[in-house]
Amino acid sequence: MKFSETPDDLKSIRKGYIDARWRQLSEAASTHGEEAIKYLLIVNVAALGAALGFLGAMPHLRPLDWPRWILVCFALGVAILGAYHAVRYHRTEWLFRNWRAESNKYGSNDLHWNDLIDADIARTKWLVWLQALLAYVSLFSFYAGLGIAIWNFDQVATIIQVKP
Repeated sequence: MKFSETPDDLKSIRKGYIDARWRQLSEAASTHGEEAIKYLLIVNVAALGAALGFLGAMPHLRPLDWPRWILVCFALGVAILGAYHAVRYHRTEWLFRNWRAESNKYGSNDLHWNDLIDADIARTKWLVWLQALLAYVSLFSFYAGLGIAIWNFDQVATIIQVKP
């Protein structure tokens, strides 16, 4: 049913829903997934710093390939988080812009209520997979760097002669 066909009491309820949805999407632009992303950023940056410090203290390891791969993995994890933030921002902005435009269409009788809701539901499914993929690739980068370090720990212990 179009806005003009909607009873006044239902108009008020729907207007409240539209406003609440606007607030929800606006907040999502700045808060969605922040804790998980902060964690990924912290562990990748800290691991990158620790690996750099370790290589600085162990100059004889610098010519080896595996320490560079550790650095690449941790740096890649940080870079991928930059891409994640860009995708998240633009997706949320796109959701908000479309919600605002279609809410205005509903308010001017150019769109039915059910069409407004159906379009919003369909839009929220777009690019969710890309955000998840970027987050998990960053996590995988951290695990890969950590795995390479653990795999080669015996070699480091042998070089510095602390192996029992």
